[in-house]
Amino acid sequence: MKSPVQQPEPSPTPLEDFASQKDQGELLRWTFVQEIRSALRTFQQRPFLCGLAIVVLALGIGLNAALFSATFNLLFSPLPYFEPDRLVSLFETAKDGSRRNAAWPNIEDWQDEVATLEGTAAFRPRTFALQVDSSDTISVVQIGMVTPGFFSVLGVLPSLGRLFSAQDDRDQIAAVMLTDSLWHQQFGGDPAIKGKTLRLNEAPFTVIGILPPEFSFPMDGKVPAAFILLDKGVYGERRHQRTLGAVGRRKHDASLRQVGTELSGVAERLAQAYPNTNRNFGAGLESLEDSLRGPHREPLLLLAGAGILVLMIACSTAANLLLSSFLARRRDFALRSALGASETAILRLLMLESLALTGSGALLGLVVTAASLASLPAILDLLGAPLPAAIGTSLPGMASGDLASFTATALAAAALALVTGLALAWLPGLAVRGRGWASLLQTGGAPTEGRGRWRESLVVGQIGLCVILLLTSGLLLRSFSSLLSTSPGFSTTRVLKFGIGLPEIRYNTEPAFIAFHQRLLESLEQIPGVEAAGAIARLPLSGRGFSGGFLPEGEAADNNQWPRAAINLASANYFPSLATPLLEGRLFSSFDSTESPRVILVNQAFRLQHLGGKSAVGKRLRLTWFSEINPRETPWEIVGVVGDTHQTSLEEPPKPEIFLPMSQFPADGCSYVLRHAPGASGIEAAVRSAVEKIDPGLEKLRIESLGAVVDRSLANRQLALYLVAGLAALAILLTILSLYGVITFWVAQSQRELAIRRCLGARRGQVAALALNRGLRLMALGAGVGAIGYLLLSRWLRSHLHQVSTLDPWTFVVASLLLVTLTVLACALPSVRVARASLRILTQETNA
Repeated sequence: MKSPVQQPEPSPTPLEDFASQKDQGELLRWTFVQEIRSALRTFQQRPFLCGLAIVVLALGIGLNAALFSATFNLLFSPLPYFEPDRLVSLFETAKDGSRRNAAWPNIEDWQDEVATLEGTAAFRPRTFALQVDSSDTISVVQIGMVTPGFFSVLGVLPSLGRLFSAQDDRDQIAAVMLTDSLWHQQFGGDPAIKGKTLRLNEAPFTVIGILPPEFSFPMDGKVPAAFILLDKGVYGERRHQRTLGAVGRRKHDASLRQVGTELSGVAERLAQAYPNTNRNFGAGLESLEDSLRGPHREPLLLLAGAGILVLMIACSTAANLLLSSFLARRRDFALRSALGASETAILRLLMLESLALTGSGALLGLVVTAASLASLPAILDLLGAPLPAAIGTSLPGMASGDLASFTATALAAAALALVTGLALAWLPGLAVRGRGWASLLQTGGAPTEGRGRWRESLVVGQIGLCVILLLTSGLLLRSFSSLLSTSPGFSTTRVLKFGIGLPEIRYNTEPAFIAFHQRLLESLEQIPGVEAAGAIARLPLSGRGFSGGFLPEGEAADNNQWPRAAINLASANYFPSLATPLLEGRLFSSFDSTESPRVILVNQAFRLQHLGGKSAVGKRLRLTWFSEINPRETPWEIVGVVGDTHQTSLEEPPKPEIFLPMSQFPADGCSYVLRHAPGASGIEAAVRSAVEKIDPGLEKLRIESLGAVVDRSLANRQLALYLVAGLAALAILLTILSLYGVITFWVAQSQRELAIRRCLGARRGQVAALALNRGLRLMALGAGVGAIGYLLLSRWLRSHLHQVSTLDPWTFVVASLLLVTLTVLACALPSVRVARASLRILTQETNA
């Protein structure tokens, strides 16, 4: 009997040989390195698919990182002051609950009597003409007039020189502090500027300090370029002069509620002590952060929400691309499972691949973020919607090397990439969960209906998110269109405007102001091509104006009980220059002088609200406005009623307004308007020449179309509209890309079914309609999901709309038509491809 042949032992595999020589930890490291290499090979095997996924993720991550960076810096980063959470904005409140500026004597009483406040300060913005010396070019700058303790209350220290002091105020020192931006722009950052003399409205001011680069303090929407001391003789002697903003610092152990309670108590005492001026006024406060950032919070959060929707759409698009890659490699994964690879190992490989893609997308997204932040102001300025001054100065400075902003943005991008990568890696595992990876081999590689539903579900979700963005941008567009169709009450056609401020050091009497404006208006009307020229103290749509009390002659009341209306100064030809209609009586004329009876005009809103719509001509009023040549008890007779103009914005209705003639009441500065004939040329040069002949020492004129005033009043609306519309356009592009991919993949995987249908007599159009119907079905499902989501979120949109309902039918109709059109276009190419393919080609592709 033959002895059994002894079989040789199998030689160890390289992996077993490696494991016998190395410890388990090194084996794991080797395995991990191999998996990383395998994941990176995906880039080489499918460069187009991976490149497209990286670009999609870069757009989603990059734009969201930009929105995060901007939103964080503008809304959540600490204000550039010492312990900003203790700073409060102080104001007076009228009987109807509306906020008013504060009077200086009241602010001083708050400082003395509110024990929970460490300090208070007052401020007021004003435009000044700036000169370095008498021969230097004049530039117009925004100046913040403040009380001596203003910077001490804010906790700001100068980067050069010193702050204002109480001694400066007592000695009436004409001192000025420059912001860092003005210091560098106007004086090249020269430290020798300290101690030099500048001229503001031709009065000498000594530079005592430079504020730090990060400091800014918006006042009425504008950021001052320099600061001087507030003249108490002009702004602080009377309690009825509520013209100042106020800021305070609460003590460490005092809450906002405690300060507010004590402040209200002091206001009640002042109302009893000074009934003529304080009886109907209280006091209130809010955190300084809410005061400065509150108006911008909702629009920015709206944009941030739109950005999140775009990121979700980008992730869904990338997920569809990765699922396409997964399905194309399903046989590979099934073989790995059959050869012993665990589900964890396969999921780990998928996770490494997705993290590599999202990591690459995040790195490219940082470039998108930097480009977006750097180009956003220029793009919006080009579109006519510049960033508001108070916002634009606070954008993160990635492009300028702001390390803190760059770090925060990079961390945001990394977090987004990590979350996105983990979510994308898990989708293929969910697609086969419950079936097993080896089940992918059972159908010869054909896709199952379950995995098809995963891809279609992602597209349905994308379409739903896209519908929300599309409806939002559509409603913003309708709202903006409604604003554009709102008549401002004047015509901007062929109208130019420019402003002039007169230096009080040379024009130091009221007759001098009046004489200058009359002489210049006469010169402007003599320019060839000028049809009419006028002047106004406060142009319409220029923001907050002046107001004052009035009382019909013969009636008696305390000053603080007088009705109030907006007060403006206008020249005789101002209303014809703007084509504002005369509704009753007459306009101002050349006969209305300082030697004639005082006359005024009122608008239609004044006649309706205060006169019950009755005739206003002949009524006589007393005004709280007075001057040297117009004593307090001067009677003013209404001689005409003019049409309404929007004083603050097109969104707010016109308010009652009283117009005083500039020939009877002095104005140190005003805006001039000129209506010129069609095709007239050389107007601007002639205007500059006319001004220079009268006074060559005035600032350089900035002449622009009156339409620019209307455009600036709509800048915030345009900003939100353009950004949301841009995000919606990107969302539509990504969604259509995903829909096209799903339909193309379905066509490719359904060739056997389509060949059978052709064999059974189906026409080409019927076969093509299958792909189109599938796309329209997905669109309908997604639109339904999006409509439900929009209805849940629409209440947050109401405050951003003007005379447009959140359920505006035209917006829904246009959005539906757009979605159907884009769906048809996305399905057209694969549908045409199927329709044009012959039966033989379909059969060959199916057999292959």
